[in-house]
Amino acid sequence: MRPTVDIAITTYNQAGLVARTIESAMAQSYGDLAISIYDDCSSDETEAVCRAYAAEDTRITYHRGEQNLGILGNFEKAIANSRNPYLTILHGDDILYPDFIRETVELGLEKHPQATFAYTLHERLVDDRPTGDMFQFVPALDTGEHDVLKYLCLTNWIITSFAVMRRESLARIGELARYRSKGTHGFIDHYLFSSLAAIGTAYVVNQRLGGYRIHEATSTAGLAGSLRYKECAIHSYDVIYQDVGIFEDKYRYIAKANQIGRLLTSRGIVATLGDMMGSLEIHDLMATFSLDLSITLIEALERMVFDAREEPACNFRLESPSNIFALSEYVLKSTKKA
Repeated sequence: MRPTVDIAITTYNQAGLVARTIESAMAQSYGDLAISIYDDCSSDETEAVCRAYAAEDTRITYHRGEQNLGILGNFEKAIANSRNPYLTILHGDDILYPDFIRETVELGLEKHPQATFAYTLHERLVDDRPTGDMFQFVPALDTGEHDVLKYLCLTNWIITSFAVMRRESLARIGELARYRSKGTHGFIDHYLFSSLAAIGTAYVVNQRLGGYRIHEATSTAGLAGSLRYKECAIHSYDVIYQDVGIFEDKYRYIAKANQIGRLLTSRGIVATLGDMMGSLEIHDLMATFSLDLSITLIEALERMVFDAREEPACNFRLESPSNIFALSEYVLKSTKKA
């Protein structure tokens, strides 16, 4: 018997968008679904739209909050109410393509018990027209099971809409309680998937099986130029660095070198790491894992590509090849000494 998969749709004032999102969930080729809509106390016609679909399809339940909880609160409510083995949290303006659940669950998580979550690539939808790219850094990985934490220490490309989480694994990391304790509100996806990657592997589907809508009301689009958005991005790496209970030292220091060398300065990740390893204050500490850290960082940097269809964006790199080569030389010399 196939497991039932929870699709939790979180929405707020998306009356003109949420219908297509709901229909994309209903149209999955994998039919064993429980579709729950969490309306964060919308003031437009979202409730009427959602109730109409719930009346049409017995797999759909509609929940309207008594008060507005905000993105994080509604997200947390969706996780707390999930009862089935697998969960995806679909934003009320994103679109799932028909084979999304089949590829991530039936062919992915069900066959790979060590994987704590699965994700697919997606594409941007600008004015509902697909761009064929994500326009962000992504690790180039084949379909299959992978250790993705080293890449998540450099950036986040995974959106909850296009990922399925194993409910048991969410419970192991304490759901969002750890995140709440860090005193931050942005970049939920990044910390959540980093934490899941710290306790297991990820099943990667190297196909674009979702559409991420870009429109005036898109929260990321509205925040992208703001200082607050940038501060949240910077802080997300502090959260990884500070959480010694779940992240190994090498990952914590990759995240810190990335934060300082790429986000806070233009020093570069590799040069910043070199400064850290030469620091009088932390040299002795880093000496215990610097070689392993360096090898892991090289692996991560070499696979990171900018997912764009046109130049010059498709040629963007997180780190120059010459810097990666220099770090490789360090690793080679250190290995010979050992």
